[in-house]
Amino acid sequence: MSDMSQCIMEDVDLTDAMMEGVNLSRSNLKNAHMKGAILTAVDLKGPNGEPLGKKWPANLSAASFADADLEGADMTDANLIDANFKGAKLNGAIFDGADMEDAQFDKKVSA
Repeated sequence: MSDMSQCIMEDVDLTDAMMEGVNLSRSNLKNAHMKGAILTAVDLKGPNGEPLGKKWPANLSAASFADADLEGADMTDANLIDANFKGAKLNGAIFDGADMEDAQFDKKVSA
């Protein structure tokens, strides 16, 4: 669970990045290369590494992915509230269980 909120990461290459539980809220990822990135919830574990049966979702709220390449990216259970995906390449992207309230897309996407 990394906190990268409010970062400016235009044109960054995060192809196939494993970013489970990441906080990218209010970050600028315009033109980012995130093909195949994993932006899902992370399984929480106790002090001895035992699974707690709870998950911590990736927080992508109010982040800008304008014109980014997110083909095949997995955003299962992510918080996408107010995120901007205008102009983004989303072929094969997975949004299962994601909260997409007020997220902006060029066309309708369903979770």
